[in-house]
Amino acid sequence: MRDLLGEMHIKKTRQRLDIVAALEQADKPLSAEEVLQKCEKMSLSTVYRNLERLCELGAVEKQTLAKDGRGVYELVSGEHAHYAICLSCHEKIYLHHCPLQDPELEGFTVTGHKIEVYGYCAKCGK
Repeated sequence: MRDLLGEMHIKKTRQRLDIVAALEQADKPLSAEEVLQKCEKMSLSTVYRNLERLCELGAVEKQTLAKDGRGVYELVSGEHAHYAICLSCHEKIYLHHCPLQDPELEGFTVTGHKIEVYGYCAKCGK
């Protein structure tokens, strides 16, 4: 497990370390409830509070699922990547090319962008 909190100079607490470990071991973005299931001796409010703080500090990214407005969280990878996200199982499918190359907006300097496409994967079959 990499020392994400140390790399980002974020105060290490037991709760933050447990949350980062849960997100790092996950193969998909997790809801706060799913993080709680993987963390011992922690309340849901503590999980939410720490996830929001980690988002503010740039260590964790929150995605809001269009279907139900529920938030899911994952560690920030630092890579330029875009995904299709299944609304049923929350699987993230990597898009192999960027659909938005060097956007030009009058009077606006673009420094980055993020694209997420929502729908249902073949496994969920909706």
